[in-house]
This record gives sequence, structure tokens and C-alpha cells, in this order.
Amino acid sequence: MTRFLMAMILVVGLSAQTASAQFGGMPKVGGGGGLSAAEMDKFIKDAKAAKLKMLETEAALYPLVASKEAADDFNRKLKAAKEWPNPAERDSKVVEVEEQGETNLDAIDFNSPEVTDRVKNAPPDVKKNIAVAITNFLGAAATDISLAKQGKALAAKKPDMSAASKMPDLTNAAADVAKQATSAVKVANGLQRLVTVAKVDVPADSFTKVLNSNFP
Repeated sequence: MTRFLMAMILVVGLSAQTASAQFGGMPKVGGGGGLSAAEMDKFIKDAKAAKLKMLETEAALYPLVASKEAADDFNRKLKAAKEWPNPAERDSKVVEVEEQGETNLDAIDFNSPEVTDRVKNAPPDVKKNIAVAITNFLGAAATDISLAKQGKALAAKKPDMSAASKMPDLTNAAADVAKQATSAVKVANGLQRLVTVAKVDVPADSFTKVLNSNFP
């Protein structure tokens, strides 16, 4: 009897080993090893914060390089949004105006004599504000680029089984920050020429971090 039981145990053990080999090992319980929910949540949070920071810097920069009429119109709309009577809607109204500022900034031709002359002939205090605004914009752009690269790498990974439902949110956040970073690089190229021609004092390494980033 003892020999019989030992033989049965041996047969069962060998069968289990064979099945394990055929199907790539015993199945794991839970998600283990993939992209975690915590990693996704952190990236999504960071990307959202970076987007808002970029919009804020663009809202400060755009009216300084736009025509007086365009700047006055933008500042009026932004002021109205910040004073929106319904607090629950105020932030979204501000973002809506800032996004328009982002679109307008992206459309500016920094090579045009009109823009370069306007900045070149600006009063010293205004030119100083322009330098600060450009420096802040480039800092936000560098952050966007870093996050865009990170988002691309994360989106290429497989998620934990328990976190799979968050993957579309991560993919969307990565796409949004990549789009914003691409626009920022385009604007930065124009601004680099502008500060040279208009003699605006912006640290050279601020541009280096953005334009030498191999992005997009």
C-alpha cells in the first residue's frame, strides 16, 4: 500500500510539472509586476498640475508680446473669469480663458517685424517682465517635456490587472501633456530668436533645457 501511494504521488507531481511547463508556470494570484494604480495616479496628478502651470505662464506671457488691443481683450476676459460670481465655476472659466491664451501664443509669428519691434521698443520695466515671463514659460516647458517622455514610457507598459481600468486615463494624460509640450517647443524656438533680436535678458540655459531635449 505504501509503495502504491508513493507511486501515485509521484505521478501527480510529474503531471503538475508538465502542465506548468506547457502553460508558462502556475497562474499568479492578483496583478503583480505591472504598472500599478499608484504609479498611474501620480503621473496623472503631475500631468494635470503641469498643464495648469503651463497655462498660467502662457497667460502671463501672451499679453506681453501681443498687440495692445489683443492684450487688453485677453486681460479683460481673464479678469472677468477670475471674478466669476459662482465659485464652483470660477476655476473652469479661468482655464478656458488661459487655454485661449495658449492658442493665441502658439499662433504668434515671432519672426514678424511687428512683434520684434514691439518687444524691442518696450519700456525697461515691461521688457524685464517679458524676460521673467519667458523664463517661467521655459521652466514650465521643460517640466512638460520631461513628463511627456515619462508618459510615453508608462503608456507602453502593461498595467497591473487590478489597475487596468485606469490605463485610458493615463493614456489621455500622456497625450495631453505631449501635445502641450510640442506646442511649447514651437513657441520656444520663436522666443529664442525674439530675445536675441529684441535684446531681452533671458538665461541661455533656460532655452537649452527645452530646445536640446530631443523632443518631440
